[in-house]
Formats: sequence, structure tokens, C-alpha cells
Amino acid sequence: MGLYKPAWLNEDEEKSLQLVKRLDDEDTLFRIAKEAKHFIVKEAAVKKLIHLGHLIDIAMNDKNEYFRKTAIELLQTKFQNYNGAASAVETLTNQKILADIAKNDEDAFIRKFAEEKIGKLDCQGDGVHNWQYKGRLEERNNEDFSFCYDVYYCTKCGKEIKKDKNSF
Repeated sequence: MGLYKPAWLNEDEEKSLQLVKRLDDEDTLFRIAKEAKHFIVKEAAVKKLIHLGHLIDIAMNDKNEYFRKTAIELLQTKFQNYNGAASAVETLTNQKILADIAKNDEDAFIRKFAEEKIGKLDCQGDGVHNWQYKGRLEERNNEDFSFCYDVYYCTKCGKEIKKDKNSF
């Protein structure tokens, strides 16, 4: 007994594409954008997305660089170029996603904006760490090598960092 397959998973690429062209349900389009087998079907679904969260998800998580870039372009154009993309970044609080934007976005404005957002999240709104020296730490690995670090912590957000003598 087989399971029901959605029509957009049809082996016939053209039938799947025609279905996507008729659809306007955002959640279904998002699911197609995530799961479609055919490149052209997935592309059509991504290009029809308008929900900010869906576009951000594709931009950050899709395995295919083309679809990530397409979603970023849509964020920029559908949301009034930089203002919309910046507001998309503004809504993000997941630091891993923000770090990916900050490293990978082609647009320097978006990278800088994401970097600033990461800083604000780290330090309770103002983005400036107040580093205090905590002490010296020695670690040993399996092969009995030891490493010494100076440990600092931020008095505002509690984040800790280790710096060796080469980090300064």
C-alpha cells in the first residue's frame, strides 16, 4: 500500500511546474521550495514566496547556493532593497543564522548590519562588551601537551573567551 504523494512531487516536471504557477498558498509554496525534486519547480516556488520568515529560511538553510542567493535577492527587492533586507536581519535573533549572514552575504551593508546585530545580542542591547580578566587556564590534551590561556569574561552578558598569547 503506497502513501499519497502531493501533486507537485509528480515525476512529470511540467505538471509540477504548472501546479506551482497556479498556487498562492504560502505554506504550500514554502514546502515545495524545500522539498521539490525538480530544479525548475523549486525555483518557481522560491520566486513566489513573500513571507519574510520563509525567505530567510531559504536564504540561510538551503543546500543550493543558487536558491540561497535568489532568496536574498527577493528579500532585497520585495522589501524595498536594503531597508527590507535590513528589517529581515533585524527580526533575527538566532546568532548562528546572523553569523552566516555576516560572513556570506555579498552586500557589505547587510554584513555590517548583521555583525552589529550579533554584538547587540551578545551584550544586552548596546553591543559593547566589558571584558574583565578572570585568570589563567592551563589545559592538557590526550598527548600530554599543555596550553595556557588568559580567560576574560564580559561583566554585562557573561560571555567568556580564552586568548592565548598569539590572539592579542
